[in-house]
Formats: sequence, C-alpha cells, structure tokens
Amino acid sequence: MVDIFLSYSRKDRERARVLAKFLENQGWFVWWDWLIPVGKTWRQLIHEGLDEAGCVLVLWSRKSISSDGVIEEADVGKERKILVPALIDDVTPPLGFRQIQAANLVDWNADKNNPGFKSLRQAIEAIIGPPKTPDSVFSSIDKTPATAETWLLEELKATTSPQMLKLRNGAGLDYRVIATIPKGTSFRLLQKSGDWCQVRGENGEKGWVHKKFIFLTFRP
Repeated sequence: MVDIFLSYSRKDRERARVLAKFLENQGWFVWWDWLIPVGKTWRQLIHEGLDEAGCVLVLWSRKSISSDGVIEEADVGKERKILVPALIDDVTPPLGFRQIQAANLVDWNADKNNPGFKSLRQAIEAIIGPPKTPDSVFSSIDKTPATAETWLLEELKATTSPQMLKLRNGAGLDYRVIATIPKGTSFRLLQKSGDWCQVRGENGEKGWVHKKFIFLTFRP
C-alpha cells in the first residue's frame, strides 16, 4: 500500500516535491505527483490514492487553506483518523482542522534534525510505524551482481486485487500502469532509478516497481 498520501496546492508543488523526496529517502512510499492515465478521471485517481494510503499528510499554506480539493482530501484523512497536518506557511488551518496539532515546517530546510520535521516524523510513525525498508537493506543491491539476484514482489493493495502489484512503464507514480502481477512473482533486477527498480520476469516482461514492494532473496 501507499504509506503517505501528500495533499497540497499545486501552486506549492516545488515545496511539496522537496518534502516528498525527503520522506522517500527516509524509506516511505509517498503518493504525491501524478498524471491522469488514459481511461481514468482525476477523481478516480485521487480516490485510489486516498484508499491505498496509510496516512494523509496535508500541507497547509496560503494557497491550500482555500483549496477545496486539499480540504476535501484532508477531510478524508480526518474521517479515517490518519490525518497528519503540517504548516509550510504561517497560516491558520481551515475550520474543522484547527484542533489538530500541525507540525511546523515553515522554516524547514530539508534537515532531518529540524524540530518540526522530527514532530512530523513522530506523527507519521504513530499512524503507520517506521519505514519498512531501511536504506541499508536496499544498498545491498550495489554489492551483488544483478545476475545473482532474484527479486520477489511483496503484497500491495491494488484496485484489481489485494494480492496484485502494479507494474509501471517508468520510474514513478506518474507513469502508466502496464500490468498487474501477483504477489510472489520472481524477477531479475535490471537497473535502479532513485527509489524505483526496473525488473524483468521470466516471460521477458519488463517494468518498474518501488523498492518498498520488493525484497531480495538468493538462489543457488
């Protein structure tokens, strides 16, 4: 499943991108940027992201406090009791959200030791727990030849089935889903791009999956 659904005003995209990448580097899977694939609507895409999310992180700013879309997404998080608010501007959250303590990221500069970020991380971990894929585990890829690796896909709750994972045609959530594949499918690692891995199955099918949903096993 998606760890964090990041809700923000599109006018704050650059600040949202910095935070999303920082959280991804901590080991969480963040749903934050998207393109509408053929055959889907904006509302369908948002609905899927919110349904899969373990936590909804809303960024309150001068722009987002008056955004109907952001307020609606935050309301879903509040109803599911998975909302984590953060301030990126010195503003008062909209009515209905003012009694929920928000992490203060107004002066955050991508520092993991920043008090506001520490508060944010603690709030996220209280809902979904610590990151499940430590960077130290993933770094083992660099120490082992790809020909000696077999990657098995872990479970991801997808729209088709709770036992299926989405395979994309590029390294990111904004790329088109080209296939859904069952849990436990074996793949070989081809390359990495940030937090994403390109893999190839025994039938020759290639695609990209996030590192969170794969684990390394060795076979003789």
